[in-house]
Amino acid sequence: MRNKFNDVLAYALDYSAGMLDVLADYKQKLQRENISLIHRSWAEDWTDVPQADVVLASRSTLVDDLDDMIDKLRAKAKKRVYLTSITQRHFLDDGVFSAIGREDIGFPSYIYLLNRLYQKGIQANLNFIETEPGRFMGETYEDLLNSVEFSLGQLSEKEKQGLAAFYRQKQQNNEPIVHGQRKWALIWWKVE
Repeated sequence: MRNKFNDVLAYALDYSAGMLDVLADYKQKLQRENISLIHRSWAEDWTDVPQADVVLASRSTLVDDLDDMIDKLRAKAKKRVYLTSITQRHFLDDGVFSAIGREDIGFPSYIYLLNRLYQKGIQANLNFIETEPGRFMGETYEDLLNSVEFSLGQLSEKEKQGLAAFYRQKQQNNEPIVHGQRKWALIWWKVE
């Protein structure tokens, strides 16, 4: 298996320099000279990004311009496209919304993406990847507040009080604060 992988030319494209740095470390440790790193975002020009037999977009489909993303994937894939998309509207514990008194509007889920693909003439396949529910990894209320404000924007003082009460209740009852997606949609299609 190791020798076969060395014969495959792979491109790793990410908007995060930090993620590419981590991959560069693994690339060096595992002696994978066949992986080329490309620092690029969905919003940037992809003209010089090489085509590949298979294109994989994992956990990166919450974009401002979904049609542009789909067009870029189609243009760069020679044989197949695989991508993952969220199945739930958000990454936060459901109790957070009740605690702060906000309606859970959330993000568009995989259904929206499937519909856009269909409208573009792509009849994609759908599978689901089951995962264990994640837990909030912060250690303090301030960590939770930062996480929630990162997702939802600045909270009012009243919302902060509700979030603090939610946090205290979870701590007192020794209950985890759920975080992340429990199920992911795997969407894929053959390029024709």
